[in-house]
Amino acid sequence: MIINKNKFICSDRYSTLSAWNLWYSLLQDDSLYAITSNLRSCLIDKSVSDDELKSIIEKVCNGLSDIEMSDDLKDKLKVI
Repeated sequence: MIINKNKFICSDRYSTLSAWNLWYSLLQDDSLYAITSNLRSCLIDKSVSDDELKSIIEKVCNGLSDIEMSDDLKDKLKVI
């Protein structure tokens, strides 16, 4: 899985319906954190280190104001 190798994947809102269906399926995966906004969605492998997680979130959220995060990601950020 590309997420395991790269630690995260992102897609923009202009994805195809097939891509949306794939994203919906991946959002059900308990081994991934999720971030979404009106412009971009991102899935992050939960096995990343705390420093990697912070770095990925900075990259993904840069310039976005309407960010929503999965509850498990919110909980993780409270402790790191």
